Amino acid sequence: MTSRNHRRALTIAAVVTLLVGCKANVNVRIEPSLQNSTVQVDLVGVNIPEQLQFQDLKGYWEPGNGLRRTARDRGMVYEMKFGAGEPTTQQQLSKTDKIWSNWKRNKMEWIYIIADLPAAPVSRLVIPRDSWEDSDPVWVLVQPDRVVFTAPPPKESN
Repeated sequence: MTSRNHRRALTIAAVVTLLVGCKANVNVRIEPSLQNSTVQVDLVGVNIPEQLQFQDLKGYWEPGNGLRRTARDRGMVYEMKFGAGEPTTQQQLSKTDKIWSNWKRNKMEWIYIIADLPAAPVSRLVIPRDSWEDSDPVWVLVQPDRVVFTAPPPKESN
């Protein structure tokens, strides 16, 4: 993506509230209309002291953004790429991935799901802590203008 497109791209974030130490499979998929576009999605573990820093995500996708760089350097970002030239329209952060250990050590309270889209308002969605079930996967759909929680995709019939 060119720097001009980066400047025009607005960031959207969905926030999943989790118990510290709780793990789940987080499934992220993109709408078919985005298959020919490059879409970057970051899943960022955020703790209480960091929450204020993540309230304003303006410029998050700009090259050299300090907030993103610091989170990546600390091992708090799980990156996904979708779209043209990528092998899939759906990816999963497994509950067995090592990033959960990093997030637990950092006393993570939220996962911010941040997508780099051509144009979108900042959007936050929350799953309350007391509704989280360790065995239930989280399904997230990246649309052209936002990220939303969704049901699992329908199974293909034979």
